[in-house]
Amino acid sequence: MKRSGKSAVGGSGHSFPFVGSSVLKTSVPLFLAACLFLAVPAGDSAAAGPNWLPGFPLRAGENVLLMWMPFPGAGSYNLYRGEIPGGPYRKIGTINMNNYMDPSVPTSKTFYYVLKPVVGGKEGEASPEVVIVGVEPMKAPRFTGHLLTAENKISLMWDSVPSAAFYNLYRSDAGKNQFNLLSSVQDTKYTDTAVQVGKGYDYRVSAVSTTNVESARSSAYKVMIEIKKEEVRQKVLPFVKKPVKFLNSAYGDEKAEFSAPQKIDFDSKGNWYVVDGRGVIQLLDRDGNFVKIFGEGERGKPMRGSPTGIFVHRAGGDDVYVSYLSPGIVRKFSSEGKLLFEFSPGKPDERTAPNTGFDPAPTDVAVAKDGTIWVVENAYFQIVQFNQEGKELKRIGLPRGNSKRDVKNRDMTVPTFIYIGPKTGKLFVSETAGQRVSVFSPEGARLGTLGGSGTGVGNFLNPNGISASDEGDLLVTDSVTGKVEVFDEDGTYKYTFHDAGKPNGKETELGTSVSSVQFKGRVAVCENLASKVSFYEILK
Repeated sequence: MKRSGKSAVGGSGHSFPFVGSSVLKTSVPLFLAACLFLAVPAGDSAAAGPNWLPGFPLRAGENVLLMWMPFPGAGSYNLYRGEIPGGPYRKIGTINMNNYMDPSVPTSKTFYYVLKPVVGGKEGEASPEVVIVGVEPMKAPRFTGHLLTAENKISLMWDSVPSAAFYNLYRSDAGKNQFNLLSSVQDTKYTDTAVQVGKGYDYRVSAVSTTNVESARSSAYKVMIEIKKEEVRQKVLPFVKKPVKFLNSAYGDEKAEFSAPQKIDFDSKGNWYVVDGRGVIQLLDRDGNFVKIFGEGERGKPMRGSPTGIFVHRAGGDDVYVSYLSPGIVRKFSSEGKLLFEFSPGKPDERTAPNTGFDPAPTDVAVAKDGTIWVVENAYFQIVQFNQEGKELKRIGLPRGNSKRDVKNRDMTVPTFIYIGPKTGKLFVSETAGQRVSVFSPEGARLGTLGGSGTGVGNFLNPNGISASDEGDLLVTDSVTGKVEVFDEDGTYKYTFHDAGKPNGKETELGTSVSSVQFKGRVAVCENLASKVSFYEILK
């Protein structure tokens, strides 16, 4: 179905990975998936109220993100918060979705949450109580020195903070005391290439925990670049604009419109498959008209669950693979939508994973040219390879919680989506917490990364949408900036879709982009918060 006018935003569908419309009140780059603070069940897990999704609530500085499973018949939910176990609780909001961002939550205090569904205007029984624990402030790092490179760039170094997940580096022109965020890095060194010979700069650095809580900033560190006879030009990655023309927006089934769509793929004929937050896959024709609910189980009923990722195997007869965050399974459907088989990714070896209490959480799936199935396992931060019978073959990286994890050279932090190059077989995995795309060989060896924190060409703030074009290119969608950047199979930047996925007018001002795909001159963009899919024509 197509229509014009304001879209219906809301619904109780699952919308993971999710970027809230609230603005985080910290200087940390805007990404929620970097908040790895696990919710601790503190109540009766057998309560008749709604159930919280595993791993929630999450802390992002002074903001707390809460998500829960949709409750049957609930038109809205009442959320309560208290400061001691068991209450008393204070009502903090009524929500018509299955997620909520609680702003301005002091990082030093512990809070307790319960949730009650509203069914037919009446408030139901409470959920189990969950808690978000306060954290102690970290110490500020100290600069240990700097070097001037042969190209007159500034290479800065500072000491490590044991509990830091990454560091925020700030810069000001010398003496102005107007510090702006320069970069967020996981290392204890950084080379500032955007500097000029003959100018001076002041730097400050802070540490950021895994819960996105930032330490105090260091004292100012001053650097002056002296003028030399020869100045080497800075190499800047050129911005290449690929203009597009807005065509139309699709809203899904006329009787049950989209609710927070988050990933999209296409088949060999150009039909679009949309992962709908209501728990189903909606099939649209090339023009965006609703065709049917895709994927049937027994007696022709749609397969239920919380789908997050989808892959249409165009080289394999348009078979469709869908990952379900809940109940933690991967399903394979025929091109007609009949269930062929399903399997559940297991937990990693207990000898490598101390946090074995987490349930596996597959967020995306893709099939390699050798027929093996690769699944993004979000609970333990791993990529898992399976054969066509669903038997596990290999895992990439050490699991979450392992003290030997090396996120710089080998391991991942909050992987979300995956793309496999059809010619090279390279694996590209978006890491929302790392603000990058990690690249692996077909055998699973780490080859490098794309991007890094920033809004410039080739950089990302929240790259949680990664998918393909019909020409074999990689599309990376940043749900904070709304931009769609295109890379070839070798990871070389090609161009940016100008305006595709960016808010444009009242109808899309809440349209956080999550996933984009390209097929024969058209780009389709999932707008999560606006609950629609927008189509663009690529102009020459």
